[in-house]
Amino acid sequence: MSKRRSRMIHWIRFISLSFFSMSFVFSLSASEVLQKEISFFVDHPATDVVGICGDITHSPIQIKSTLKGYVLTKPFSVEVPLSQIKSGDNGRDDHIRQILGAPEISSVEATIDSVTLSGTGYSAQGKLKIKGVVKEFQAALSVTPQDKDVIQVQGKTTVLFSDYSLENPSLLFWKAKDQIEVRFLFLIRAK
Repeated sequence: MSKRRSRMIHWIRFISLSFFSMSFVFSLSASEVLQKEISFFVDHPATDVVGICGDITHSPIQIKSTLKGYVLTKPFSVEVPLSQIKSGDNGRDDHIRQILGAPEISSVEATIDSVTLSGTGYSAQGKLKIKGVVKEFQAALSVTPQDKDVIQVQGKTTVLFSDYSLENPSLLFWKAKDQIEVRFLFLIRAK
């Protein structure tokens, strides 16, 4: 691609983003979360397992829009109650909760410390606490405008059972892979 064409594409993107940003809400502080869901995917030789939790709690999420994109203005925390993780099989759900420390431990907790623009997407950095063990994590994010003052934030990260000293779930004598893919979706409206 020629240098001139590359510069032209860059300027078109910049101008488009500038106009979009001017017409969009510039401050999303004191945001309202309209939808929230965390899901967990475990790859097992016999069957893939998906657990979903829509009943999560979180501290206030404060985001603002700038000409370059969106900025998290303050860290926030998320709590996933183990009792609300559903995979469609009660026996399996009880086993998952037991692996995660229930009944002594009631939730998985995450703190999102920062979000940075990374190429065409975003990256979240934070800490994840599972069964008393805290580890840093990064998650790839996409932020998509949905309406005048609504954005959809979704992403995923991979967590290893072994990093948190968790038992690898097994079925029919086969163990699941040593990883959990954690996916999340938030629909956020500015107040």
